[in-house]
Amino acid sequence: MSRNRKPLTLGEKLRIIEEAEKRNGATKASIARDLNIPESSLKTILAKKDSILLNAAKFGLNRKAAKDGKYAAMEKALVEWLRQARSSGIAVDGAILKEKAETVALRCGIDDFKASNGWLGRFKKRSGVVYSRCCGESAQLQPLDAGVIKCMKQKYRKFLVQRRLAGMERKQLDKKLSVLDAMHYIASAWDAVTPETIANSFRHCGFKRSCACSTSEAALPVDDEPEFGSLELPGSFADYVGADDDVAVCSEVSLDDIIETVRPDTAGTSDEEEMDDAAEASVSVPTYADVLCYVDHIRRFACVRDEIGDLLPD
Repeated sequence: MSRNRKPLTLGEKLRIIEEAEKRNGATKASIARDLNIPESSLKTILAKKDSILLNAAKFGLNRKAAKDGKYAAMEKALVEWLRQARSSGIAVDGAILKEKAETVALRCGIDDFKASNGWLGRFKKRSGVVYSRCCGESAQLQPLDAGVIKCMKQKYRKFLVQRRLAGMERKQLDKKLSVLDAMHYIASAWDAVTPETIANSFRHCGFKRSCACSTSEAALPVDDEPEFGSLELPGSFADYVGADDDVAVCSEVSLDDIIETVRPDTAGTSDEEEMDDAAEASVSVPTYADVLCYVDHIRRFACVRDEIGDLLPD
């Protein structure tokens, strides 16, 4: 790098920060001399480390000036709309994006905006928008839909059934499953999906190899678990596994609602988020003595039950 004044990219600033942190014992003057930059520039970069890291993640490593565009709120609303459209499987090209940008600008009260090709190029750079070819896809052609997700859900639901049965034995039914417990069950359910299941799901969708694979659990129907009958619930275990197949995983937000959320005066934490945080914070943390007691119980249980690995998630 030359000593002539020239703007550094965010990527170059990150490399300077990384080099300075490696040489923790060296003076700033020696580091600046080796990097061929003024010492004052080095001090400024190190002082703004947090903002540089944030801007690099937001704008990319090739950006020099970490500034939002002239129409920052409008572009933020447009990005949210684009994300929602893509999650719904709607193909959006440059012409549609420019037309929608002018609509959003009018809703934001911007009268002098023109969605030119130049603006579109700069917007794509600022927001990291990339166009890709959309191929016709159906659930029958997706390996995940062909068996992997179904198998994982079956394992997850089985853990929930076992949890409820264990609560019935203790006469302490848990009314609510915490987010942390759900994450543990999901991770264990995914670990229980065998590589053969994943391979056969791809083969079922047309990704075939010359070698023959064994029949996987994904190709088998979901049989009723004997433990499920102990709950005396209506329906079968297969119905329980697929109970949320048609449940919408996200709501469609209107354009006006999107614009409202990006306004500076409406930023903040919702009451629902605060309630969720309070609920998570209220979960009691076991003491060290409690943990030792639990481990002792598990050890004694494992000594008399060989199938503990099948009963408990990892």
